[in-house]
Amino acid sequence: MRYIFVGEGGKEDIGKTEHYTELGWELMVTRLAFIRDLNLGIWNKDDTVVTLSDRKFLYSKLCNVVSTSDFNSEPNDTVFHYSDGADFIDYVKMVKTLEDLHGKYMKGLTNNYQHISDKPQILDIDYEDVETKYNIKDSFVGMLVRTRGWCPERNTNENEAKEMLNKLLTMYKKVFIFGLGSKHLADGERIIYLDTLREWASVMHSKFCDFIIGVGSGGSMICQLCCNSALLLIPNGGPICQRHPLFYSSSVTFSNLKILLGTSSSQILNYVEENCKNHNKPQ
Repeated sequence: MRYIFVGEGGKEDIGKTEHYTELGWELMVTRLAFIRDLNLGIWNKDDTVVTLSDRKFLYSKLCNVVSTSDFNSEPNDTVFHYSDGADFIDYVKMVKTLEDLHGKYMKGLTNNYQHISDKPQILDIDYEDVETKYNIKDSFVGMLVRTRGWCPERNTNENEAKEMLNKLLTMYKKVFIFGLGSKHLADGERIIYLDTLREWASVMHSKFCDFIIGVGSGGSMICQLCCNSALLLIPNGGPICQRHPLFYSSSVTFSNLKILLGTSSSQILNYVEENCKNHNKPQ
């Protein structure tokens, strides 16, 4: 049995980048690296991926998977052995520094050819039946609300979020929101808060999803795997969100996603109103 670490940390580690693997890094680096090596025969379905508990669904159709909390300690070296002879391989160390990320992996990552043969496995995700769970029968929109202490310049402005939600409710019967610290914005009926990343991924994967409104964050980047409609990005986070190859590059977008960078929240709302597919708007 071999254990492959693709993500580490828990809720108490969020924002502590030395202990926590950001969702974006895992989606676009360690998960892709694991799948590439799985298809090369380096790993097989008897091996076990180790990641954060809310990300297990990203691997459960590919191989065995457990959460980091199931382990009492984490590897100090790239490969080491416990007394039972199990191998522990730490992909996370690949992305501990930007120098390693760019020098050792990024050059290949941004080449389309590298992942063409891996695409079926990249898209093989264990979704939840949210259409039944939330009785979804009409078009809807999803909205990421980011409220984190780390990189607060990328956070969603709460007043803007409330204004956008009120406007969206004039166009859609339901709006789904996701993001720690945003539950108070939901009413449980028309504005529905999603507790898990798996629910969020499943909602954006639904055929009824018109748009996802997001900000520069891993919660938006998962659209590149799961969403087949459009991601409308609120312009925050500074130049990194527009220049960095991990942010919304076509080379690492595997779903049928259209990505639009807005100039303001009002411009995004205007775009939604003009392109809304919902023919059963609230009266």
